[in-house]
Amino acid sequence: MRTFFSGLYLSLTILGAIFINSSCGGGTTDIDCIDRDNDGYGDGVDCLGPDCNDGRADIYPTATETCNNEDDDCDGLTDEDDVCPPCADEDGDGYGIGAGCIGPDCRDREPTCHAGACCDEPVDCTDLDDDGYGTGSECAGPDCNDNDTSCHAGMCCPSDCIDNDGDGRGEGLDCQGPDCNDDDKLCWDGACCPTDCIDNDSDGYGNGTDCLDDDCDDSLPEVNPGATEICNSIDDDCDDLTDEDGVCPDCIDNDNDLHGLYCEAGPDCDDNDINCYEGGCCPSIDALLEIYVLDIWAQPLPESETSLSVTLNNIEVDRSGHPIVNVPLSQAGSYEVGLTAPEHIDLSLTVEYDGSDSLSGVTLTTDSGAYRQGLALSHEIRNINGTDIPVHSVYLGLRHKWFSAQGRPARRGNDIALMINGEEAWAQIYYELLSATESVLISSWWWMSDFELVRPWATHAYLTPAERWDNTIMGAFEINWVHVRVLIGEFWGDHDIMDWLTTDDALKGYAETSGDDFEFMGQGNPTYGEFQVELTPFLFGQRVRDMHSETAARTFDAEDEIPSTILPYWADLTDWPFIDIEMQIASWHQKFLVIDHDLAYIGGMNVKSTDWDSQDHLVFDHRRMNFDATVEEREEVINKERETDLGPRRDYILRIKGPAAQDAADVFQNRWSLAIAEGVTFAENSTDFVVQRAIDPLPNGSQVQVTATMPEPFWEHAIAETWFNAVAQAEDFIFIEDQYWRIPWLVDAIVERMRQAPNLKLLIITKPVDEWFDPGCEWTAITHYQLLDEFGANRYRTYQLTTFDSVVTWGWDETESRYANIDTHSKMLIVDDKFMSIGSCNKNNRGILYEGELNGAVLDEDFVQAQRRRIFANLLPAGTPATDNTATWWQQFIDAAAWNDDVYAAWDDEGWDIDNGDGSGPLPAEYQPDGFVHTLEFRVSDYCFFEGVGPDMTAWAPSDIWVKAISNISVSD
Repeated sequence: MRTFFSGLYLSLTILGAIFINSSCGGGTTDIDCIDRDNDGYGDGVDCLGPDCNDGRADIYPTATETCNNEDDDCDGLTDEDDVCPPCADEDGDGYGIGAGCIGPDCRDREPTCHAGACCDEPVDCTDLDDDGYGTGSECAGPDCNDNDTSCHAGMCCPSDCIDNDGDGRGEGLDCQGPDCNDDDKLCWDGACCPTDCIDNDSDGYGNGTDCLDDDCDDSLPEVNPGATEICNSIDDDCDDLTDEDGVCPDCIDNDNDLHGLYCEAGPDCDDNDINCYEGGCCPSIDALLEIYVLDIWAQPLPESETSLSVTLNNIEVDRSGHPIVNVPLSQAGSYEVGLTAPEHIDLSLTVEYDGSDSLSGVTLTTDSGAYRQGLALSHEIRNINGTDIPVHSVYLGLRHKWFSAQGRPARRGNDIALMINGEEAWAQIYYELLSATESVLISSWWWMSDFELVRPWATHAYLTPAERWDNTIMGAFEINWVHVRVLIGEFWGDHDIMDWLTTDDALKGYAETSGDDFEFMGQGNPTYGEFQVELTPFLFGQRVRDMHSETAARTFDAEDEIPSTILPYWADLTDWPFIDIEMQIASWHQKFLVIDHDLAYIGGMNVKSTDWDSQDHLVFDHRRMNFDATVEEREEVINKERETDLGPRRDYILRIKGPAAQDAADVFQNRWSLAIAEGVTFAENSTDFVVQRAIDPLPNGSQVQVTATMPEPFWEHAIAETWFNAVAQAEDFIFIEDQYWRIPWLVDAIVERMRQAPNLKLLIITKPVDEWFDPGCEWTAITHYQLLDEFGANRYRTYQLTTFDSVVTWGWDETESRYANIDTHSKMLIVDDKFMSIGSCNKNNRGILYEGELNGAVLDEDFVQAQRRRIFANLLPAGTPATDNTATWWQQFIDAAAWNDDVYAAWDDEGWDIDNGDGSGPLPAEYQPDGFVHTLEFRVSDYCFFEGVGPDMTAWAPSDIWVKAISNISVSD
């Protein structure tokens, strides 16, 4: 019988689809209104509706929005509908000039400086009325009336600026700069206009009228008039001074001859002899050793985070500078070099110097510990102080313990935020789309033009289709028309068999018109068959040359490619039950946006009707209805007379503002260029673009790596490498929340780590699998029992998420329960409150083998710990004390699940309805779940009805095909 149905399953799957969303029916009952702030809104059927802030009586869904930097009416927007008076705020920090500002701004060109923050520090600005304008280099601009805060250049003052398009740029002294096209507010010198600036190192400084200023060294982007002077024996800020203003550490001078390490007079070759120093009795310098202190992606490592030692005969030698460290060579010998940094692997090596002035006078030797580290050597003749000497440059690249060495750089200086539900995420994205000024890149596995980003509780049920359209993804683009490029996944990989399935006519309508700044292409993933997955090695020296332009002409020694620490894996996409077949079952599954170059959203949510829910995951939420649902149907949901069209859903999106956004844009650009080259549908109407790289790091920002799984021809597996690295570092806990739990490649690594770290715990939140129709049931069961059998429930637990409500009907036992499984669509990994990976990649083999996936990896203990606390607070019973002690929160999950399991059993015993009087009173405690957590148990694989597909396969349920064929109900990914 099992063989027969396995064959039937295979025949059905060839028709094509992926997973169906399901929710579980049961029952729910009336509850009182829990209303802590007595505004009528809260939790329960007797409330007027949910309350987004039940501690503030002035905040509820029908409140009037006022200008107070608060979301008064619970619609996910703050100070909307022009409730705020105007605020002139050049740097976007909320401070500036006008009644709508939070307060005045003493430096309206610096978002970290305003009233209450750094304004007390001395600035070069005579400003009598404290409006930020006056006389001085640090004023926001000139002030024609320095006794009136509302009057200054650009406000009521006569302005010497002819600016036809209102972009602040034009002709005159008061303009922000020149404008080559004064009829287009998006076009000015430095934007879309041709610029008169020869800037070889892309730092904004160079030769030409459009440059910020002249550049004293146009080969080093870190050297320019706007740079900060650091201790490196270089004139960083182009003021003809070197290491001025006390930037260097105090002079280390043991023999008091004024020479030594970091000494102004110069280095000391013998710091125990007052008569011996460089230029005294010391031998002259025969060569110079440069040491570049870098990470594995050839990025400079911050001096405050690194420790470098250079010794000769066990004595520390003189050196200066950072991140390029200069070591004069005047004595032959073996120079021992060691470099360490937190969360990086230590590197040590020996620099052998033969004492000559030959370009071959320096060689390197390492021990086995330097294997897979970044290490390169180059040589050149350089004129230093009028003398030509050989310079030997050693490039040290420390490998990171957590991030992927193969992947794009883990970039510092990013402002990040985690959105823990669709309501929060899409409302923020909607605001950002309306604020975009240049471009939007958007990738999704599925597209629905009428997907509503904003859904205000109080009014959503009564909005007309036209009013709801303004809140949709396409409506947002039509309100704020910028250059939009859209990539949507296709099935079968060749752009013509099933390219209709994941898009709609509205999207295609724009794609058919060229030159309208709205472009769309579909993309399939043609991966199939059997193949070996091996992470691509790389040359560190090439990364150095790509990152540091001054090295381009240097002669590099030959070097070996650096391999990954991840062992190869043989993938098999032909492992069908009883049949040997090869077919394309892969997809492009990435879900992300890039807005105006420096802002990215990376997560698991599609532009699709299913991918929206609030953090309350209500059983009855009229906002989770199809776009074309009537007012009457929505009211039936409000009155609990009808189930929602779409069930409760759980997922995350990571917001990244800063340098890492360029890597999401780079992934998009690679895919976009490939689609154009392949000539897919609408390629003729699509234009390529250049990724903007000059994105400055933000102060106090986090280090983030944008990681990808990319099939051929790209062949990237950075997501896998970060996950394997994180598992190898785990000591305390691994938390996974994911729609799948069948990833044997990674589970094998988890098992090995749990054997090594006896206190390591593994907590999994996932979905139940259908034992009748899910061909992935078998491998989920195998995964589960592999861990449970070895480590037991004290170290390994699985939970599912379920939401609850109740309704009052008529007749006997009139209070009925309503349970609904929350569709856990999440793709979350947290390790030890230090590391987080979130995005589109599921915990199944295919996500880290051959699917097109994109994640953001974060290593920031403060951020990750705070987000883990938020997640747990949302899952566990209200009021559960926050804790960072793993044993404590582990028990909190056990207790919460035990209570909810007992409540579920109590309803089951009653046949899902109880006699609760007339239903107006509160439910008895034993019938009230608390939080969403329930125990999830899997039966052994023998109970799985279908013969399972292989562990690397996608698992399609037969019922998916027919549901998709007869309706437009979405399938799960």
